[in-house]
Amino acid sequence: MRCPNTIAVIALQALGAFAAPERSAAEECGPLGVMNVDVSTLPPTVGVNDIRKCLEHPAAGASDILQKRECWHGKAVGCSHSGWCYMSCGEANSGKWCWLAKHEGSGGWRSCHSDNDCHEKGLGCGQGNHCSSCHCSCDNRPDPDPKHHGV
Repeated sequence: MRCPNTIAVIALQALGAFAAPERSAAEECGPLGVMNVDVSTLPPTVGVNDIRKCLEHPAAGASDILQKRECWHGKAVGCSHSGWCYMSCGEANSGKWCWLAKHEGSGGWRSCHSDNDCHEKGLGCGQGNHCSSCHCSCDNRPDPDPKHHGV
């Protein structure tokens, strides 16, 4: 009677041996970089498991708009053409904006289908050290054509 149990254990071990190794965070994130956070700086509502794996926004490098970080004077909160939430931030009429992420900015980047998707509680400007697509900013250029904003 032990024989079937032994075969089952051997079969399960063999399956594990043939399973593909798990990709490292660096391999998975590639040029987006890996998010590293000092957990002592997290807001009380954000847990370690809430932090996103990749540092930069998925649209990073996809367009000159993101690289130039042109000022935005359109809708206060919205869904970009490529399906990512953004919001105006900073001083009134400054044109500063940011990409929105869950868990007060430390979680996954918020994707969207419409502007209504971007009013979720707990969203905040993307956070991260040495992150060019994080935080509230713009480069003080003239107001961009709204058709091109949001990558």
